[in-house]
Amino acid sequence: MKKILKFLIYLNLLLFIFFLFYTNKEAILELIVPKREIVIKESNKYKRTYDYTTFKVSNDFIPNNKEEILNIIYNILNNGYDTFTFYCDDEYNECFDDVIKISNDDSLISKIVNYVSPLNSYENFNTTVDNQGKIKINVNRTYNEQDINYIDSTVESIISSLNINSSDGDLSALTKVHNYIIDNVTYDKSLQKNKAINALRDKTATCNGYANLLSIFLDKLNIPNFKVSSDNHLWNAVYIDGIWKHVDSTWNDTNDKNHHLFFLIDTTKLLSLDKEEHNFDIEFYKELK
Repeated sequence: MKKILKFLIYLNLLLFIFFLFYTNKEAILELIVPKREIVIKESNKYKRTYDYTTFKVSNDFIPNNKEEILNIIYNILNNGYDTFTFYCDDEYNECFDDVIKISNDDSLISKIVNYVSPLNSYENFNTTVDNQGKIKINVNRTYNEQDINYIDSTVESIISSLNINSSDGDLSALTKVHNYIIDNVTYDKSLQKNKAINALRDKTATCNGYANLLSIFLDKLNIPNFKVSSDNHLWNAVYIDGIWKHVDSTWNDTNDKNHHLFFLIDTTKLLSLDKEEHNFDIEFYKELK
């Protein structure tokens, strides 16, 4: 009798445990195996919505290889996220190591950010990983809200003053803003002023300021573009009439003889003019091959 009673007690206990598990299985399973939920937030208004050869707009944030990690980082930056969490695919065994290597490669991350709006660029970029497969990226933006509002309103005012409207073709609009920049900005020989706001407000900047300001103008005009960097220089790539071409407003401004020598030229022409300062990574910037 005692054995039967003991068996019934154990049976009822097992049934009770099973009932608890069944009614709370999602919460219990999440304690054992944390739920991998990726929260895709709304992007800001500076997101570029067109695809490049090098990077694609995507909501797929589970990488299976290095190229997908690079594309995820691009989309995080392009969306204007300050922080974002994603996860490695369970079958991608080298994922953590690849994420860390890529995140610690400042030169590579800088080249990725060349493809996003300067207003979504970063001052600091930090990546953390944990043993549950979670990867968290924190981005400290280059420009604060006050600077962005100043840049936005000033650029729109300049476009209006240049009589650029929707009926203008891309070439005409590009020429007008390019000429505005080289007519109103001087090169900062102190090498201290390297932001678009320096070129816009202070009227002096390094090549970074020139290229970033032109990029902001082009985004306002819906002209596809990105920046190109070598070890010591930065300039723009612009998509006109179905072709990607180089535009270097800094060198055009500092060239007293020809302010359009580096205006909408292909890579062969660019390197024939200068192979030292413009010696960029052609394999990375696939659009310019």
